Amino acid sequence: MAMTSQDLRDLLEDYPFLLIPQEAEDLLKQIASSIDLLQLYEHYFPDDFREAQEQGDSFIPEPECAYSECEEQFFGLVDSHLFPLFLDWILDDIYDARTFAYHIPIAPFGLDFEGGYGDTPLGWLLLLYLLDILDEDLLRTYGACEDDRLFAISLPREGEVSQSLLKQRCEAQTGPIVNLPYALQMLYYDTDTVWLDTTMSNLEISNLCWGKEDIDRLHRQYLLAQDIQEKAECFCAWLEEEPFQRFSMVARLWMTCIRDTPPLDPQPKAITVSATQFVDGINFGELFGRHIALPAHRERGDDEWNP
Repeated sequence: MAMTSQDLRDLLEDYPFLLIPQEAEDLLKQIASSIDLLQLYEHYFPDDFREAQEQGDSFIPEPECAYSECEEQFFGLVDSHLFPLFLDWILDDIYDARTFAYHIPIAPFGLDFEGGYGDTPLGWLLLLYLLDILDEDLLRTYGACEDDRLFAISLPREGEVSQSLLKQRCEAQTGPIVNLPYALQMLYYDTDTVWLDTTMSNLEISNLCWGKEDIDRLHRQYLLAQDIQEKAECFCAWLEEEPFQRFSMVARLWMTCIRDTPPLDPQPKAITVSATQFVDGINFGELFGRHIALPAHRERGDDEWNP
C-alpha cells in the first residue's frame, strides 16, 4: 500500500514539528514500521485487511497513541491464528515507545521453575525426582506424596542415558509411556522451539523481528511446541493416576537404558611412533588400512634442504 499526497498533508497538520531533524527522523521511522506491519497484515490476513481499508481504520497511529487501529488488529490476528503474543504488553505501551512494532513479543509456555515447584503437578515432580533434581524431602513437600513404597523404588544416581535408545524403547511400549521422551525434552529445554525452550526469566525478544521469515519460523515452531506439550502432559497425567505402579515402570525402563548405554570414552585413541619410522614412511594399516608414503629424507647438506 502507498501513502497519498493527502495522507502526507494530514501528517504535516498532525505533526507540525517535522522541520526538527531528530523528531522528523523518529516519525519517518515510525511510518516505515507501520508500513512494514501493514504489508504483513495484508499478506497473512488479506480479507481482514481489505475490510479494515473499507471501514477506513487508521493505519498510522494517532498523536499520543503507540499503535494504529490496523496495527492492533494485526497483532490480535497473529495472536489468534499464528502464535500467542503478549498482547497486554503491546496495547499497554504507556511510554508510546512502539517497541513491539519492531520486535515480536512472544509468550512462551514451557516449564518455568524460577518461582519454585509449589504449583507443579505431581507427574512433573516425579520426573524431576527421577532425574535427581528433586530429592525425597522436596518431593514429599511439593508433591504431597505420602506413599512410602514410591520412595523404596531403586533409582540409579549415576550413569548416562542414551536419548535415542530411550526413545526406541519407549516406542516399543504401549500407552502414554511412549511419550516419556517428549516430557524429558521439555524438562531439558531441548525441543528446538522458542516456545518451550524459553522462560520468562530468560526471555529475549531482540532477535525476533516482524518479517515473513521470522513469522513463518515461529508459526512452525508453535505447532511443533503444541504437539510436544500435548504428548508430554498426556504422559504426566497418566503417571499421576497411579504414581507407584507407573513410576515403577518408568524407573525400570530408565535403569535398563542406563545399563545398556555404552560408556563414553573420555580419552582419544593415540599411538606412539618412534622417530626412525618417519624415514621411509609410516604403516598405518591398523588404523586406516593403507600405507602412507612420505617424501624422501634429506640431509642438511643437500642443496634443497631449507630448515
